[in-house]
Amino acid sequence: MVKKLREGSPNAVDLIRAGDVAVVINTGYSGTALRDGFHIRRAAVERGIPCFTSIDTVRALVEALEKASRGYSVRPIRAYRIGATAP
Repeated sequence: MVKKLREGSPNAVDLIRAGDVAVVINTGYSGTALRDGFHIRRAAVERGIPCFTSIDTVRALVEALEKASRGYSVRPIRAYRIGATAP
């Protein structure tokens, strides 16, 4: 938990700019949260930090990372089409 932007420092944008944040999950979309969210997302994008705006997307990412930790294989895209075979 960090301070809201209007509450002073250190806030989310300060932490992002300082390099203390690896991933941003920003889901607020009303009132002040909308304006703050814009600044938070912009700071993340400017520093190349992944920024998610949906809990469903974060859940899918976590599930994919969990599965990847057990190993994975890479195939040509055409191998994923129904009935297609890879060379």
